[in-house]
Amino acid sequence: STAAAGLASSGSFCAVSPLAGTQRSRPPLTRRPRALRSGNTGRDPRYPQGSPPSAPGLAPKHGLTNANLVFMDHCKRCYLRDLRLLESHQLLAEGATILADNVLFPGAPHFLQYAKTCGRYHSKVHRASLEYFRAIPDGIAELRYTGTH
Repeated sequence: STAAAGLASSGSFCAVSPLAGTQRSRPPLTRRPRALRSGNTGRDPRYPQGSPPSAPGLAPKHGLTNANLVFMDHCKRCYLRDLRLLESHQLLAEGATILADNVLFPGAPHFLQYAKTCGRYHSKVHRASLEYFRAIPDGIAELRYTGTH
């Protein structure tokens, strides 16, 4: 099922994106990625503070009790806030996998530091390159939620 702004759920899968469930055409492949275009911050103008915090609405609106897989690909500086919202609302199943894209470029350093030091996750970063610009190093974080606090 599609979800309200910010988070989408389907069974035990949760995708974090401010554009989840909206119709939007993709730019032609010949154009530069939005985050790399001159003067563009990569933010959605509808959400100047990043993605809207909608984790509290997932359970009652979509019947999500917890997620086994979470994919994050939205405002990088919101990754930590959104992960902590999922934790605080107990929406992560023990052993859940959280995948976060573009953690090295443009980067999500606070998210990575938290995942490494909080004691709730086993984490690793899979090295990759930036889509459309293979010379720019990037990475995808893979977190495994241990369920411990």
